[in-house]
Amino acid sequence: MRPASKTLSGIVLALLALGLLTAMSGRTLAHTLEAFLSPATLNFDAADTSVSPYAVDATNYLARFGISLSGVTAGTKVVIVNSQSSLYGGTAAQASSPPNVLTQGSSKDPVTFTLDFGAALDSVSFTRATLLAGPSGITHPEWSAHALNAAGAEVALDGESLISSYSNVPARTFTLTGPGITSLRFDSDSHHSAAFSAVLLDDLVLTPEIIVTITPTPTATATPAITPVPTPANPLELSPYKATGYRYKVIGSSTTPPAGFEQPGFDDSAWSTGDAAFGAGGIGNCTLEQTVRTSWPVDTRLVVRRVVTIPSGVTSVRVMVAIDNDIVGVYFNGTAISGAVSQSGCPALDEHRLDVPQSLIRSGSNLVAFHVRHYTGIASFFDTRILGEYTTISPTPTPTATPTAAATLTGTPTPTAAATPTNAVPTPSESSPPEDLARNSSKVGYPHPLESDNGWGGGRDKWGIVDGVRYYPAWDSGLAFTGGKQPYIEPCGWRQATINFGKPTTFDRVVVWHHGLEHVPNTYKIQYWNGTQWVDVFSTSNGRSYLKKFPTRSPRYWWEDWSTATENSFAPVTASKVRFALNNCDITHGWIYEFEAYYDGTSVTPTPTLTPTATATWTPTATPTPTPDGGPPSPPSVGTEVSYSRGWNIVAGPGGTVFSQANRMLYTSQGSGGYDVLINTQGVTEGWGYWANFPGDTTVIISQTGSTSYSTSLTAGQMKMVGNPSGTSSATVKADRIYIYDPKNGYAMSLGTATLPVGAGAWVYSAAGGTVTVTAQ
Repeated sequence: MRPASKTLSGIVLALLALGLLTAMSGRTLAHTLEAFLSPATLNFDAADTSVSPYAVDATNYLARFGISLSGVTAGTKVVIVNSQSSLYGGTAAQASSPPNVLTQGSSKDPVTFTLDFGAALDSVSFTRATLLAGPSGITHPEWSAHALNAAGAEVALDGESLISSYSNVPARTFTLTGPGITSLRFDSDSHHSAAFSAVLLDDLVLTPEIIVTITPTPTATATPAITPVPTPANPLELSPYKATGYRYKVIGSSTTPPAGFEQPGFDDSAWSTGDAAFGAGGIGNCTLEQTVRTSWPVDTRLVVRRVVTIPSGVTSVRVMVAIDNDIVGVYFNGTAISGAVSQSGCPALDEHRLDVPQSLIRSGSNLVAFHVRHYTGIASFFDTRILGEYTTISPTPTPTATPTAAATLTGTPTPTAAATPTNAVPTPSESSPPEDLARNSSKVGYPHPLESDNGWGGGRDKWGIVDGVRYYPAWDSGLAFTGGKQPYIEPCGWRQATINFGKPTTFDRVVVWHHGLEHVPNTYKIQYWNGTQWVDVFSTSNGRSYLKKFPTRSPRYWWEDWSTATENSFAPVTASKVRFALNNCDITHGWIYEFEAYYDGTSVTPTPTLTPTATATWTPTATPTPTPDGGPPSPPSVGTEVSYSRGWNIVAGPGGTVFSQANRMLYTSQGSGGYDVLINTQGVTEGWGYWANFPGDTTVIISQTGSTSYSTSLTAGQMKMVGNPSGTSSATVKADRIYIYDPKNGYAMSLGTATLPVGAGAWVYSAAGGTVTVTAQ
């Protein structure tokens, strides 16, 4: 397969020579050239698997397409297998294009491998083979696919939970799409019970990335091929938990580590190579002990080194550590970023965060070194992951998903006898409504529940808790935890289900549907991720006080009355993740059918009332008349009325202006490579633009006069959000490019100058750098 950029440049030159290309947008050109860049398809059938053992190493076949293998779990191979001969004599699986499939063998433990492509791709698709159920059914491993770019950042993911079925399971095709895909990592876990070690793959389709460089003629109507708009700083996993290829050395409990082991130039060639996690696991009562892959004996010290590649543009790096017992020191490029940290109790992922000073971060290779010790208890443990933040380029913002807002009323709302109390008993429903922010029945992308604890038995499907289904036609569904009063598989303790929205999302209510009253936890908490740690937003030790009351009815299925919901409301929070954590030591073990999240914009404890819940806007048309029961209405607000549509808007105003009708968080980018967050009760900075998300069409009164001019500097190639500083007049903004956003129509781009009404902001861009001015007219 030829690199896409070379193929494209040849086509461009040929078409230019023929006079078939004129000045056009990059996207139009890309569409013109699609026919010349055909995807490559690998069906694996050219490999000869006709002779016993009906399987061959996949390396040579993949190399024909410019694909190499990396990160293959030690002791396993990536192979091409004849599904009609090798997989239980053809009775267990069928290739979508017979006879061969690609898979990994052989291990009952979790395995991984990565396909590295010879050129950047726009998308990768593949088909999980058909599964054939025999008299005892069929099982297939839990697996996930991670599309990565050249910097190692994950740009797309997909996968399936462990499959257990007594009927045939049809083949399923998956497509991962993202900018500049250069590798694809497959992680599989058979849970020591599946019929195969790893996912069975067929019909791998590689779609080359179309790279177009066009310099459009600057005109008033010119539009770039792709509008370069920064999105919020995204977490980039530079090195994951359970990573492979660490260099390590175990030393005595009172032994000093080798001198200079933390320095990049230290020679660790004589050290051992191992895979995380490290420890003497499997003998204690801590969940993470089951993930140990490299031995670290108790009552010893461990020194570990790892080279991490950091792409240019990363704005911050942090090291997350899970440890039992103590951190002695952590070093980044030879400099200590942590001293001694004492740890007691079971280790927890992301429990310890160490921020790396920006001065230590280099583009390219960086060394991270650890000195840890175990001194008490029966089990040791160490694992780490390393995260960074960077700015991506996207044609659209990444707005928070917002449920459909209540209708806006005009005039004075009048209660009627037919009005429904806001806390009336709800009508039972088979599924969650569209307003459920966690719902994802497609089981692709975000929101996803894949960071939840693993399930077991008939409740292994993490995706089941976001599929919108509250009652199943079979009892063995959803996510069942280990542990409980009579420990199932593992000792009892805290378990969690996490929803990753993939973007900042505002919510104030969580409903969790449990598989029967015996699985409703007494002790649980609801938490949100603030970017650094989990923060409690609700907790209780009397969980059954929060059961969601449904009217009694005759169930259609014998298990239907087991589906029992808890409901909790709280002050609105904005976060990218929400977690339901429960302690199952005094219940059966905990089993979740559905995890729902909502934004109602209501108070923490709803009060019965006959007043409609819709927001009412009242504009007086005559002189207010005093009323005898409460005094006269407030005087009308004086200032400039600004209308905003439902959804994301770029807002601005005089210093101190508050956009209280918007969701709790505002976001601004001032050239630092990411977003800064502002609580919307604090007031904006004059001349800055902010993303504000309004739950409905809204009118804001900007009452202050403000300034007539605002200036800011831009470095070459930088973008920044600016806004009209005046509360009374429109303003002219001057920059190379100005991007104005409308929530209904998206972006519009102007060259040189643009007009910003009162209350409006925009993105500005400078190719060479310089000063941007915003001047009131």
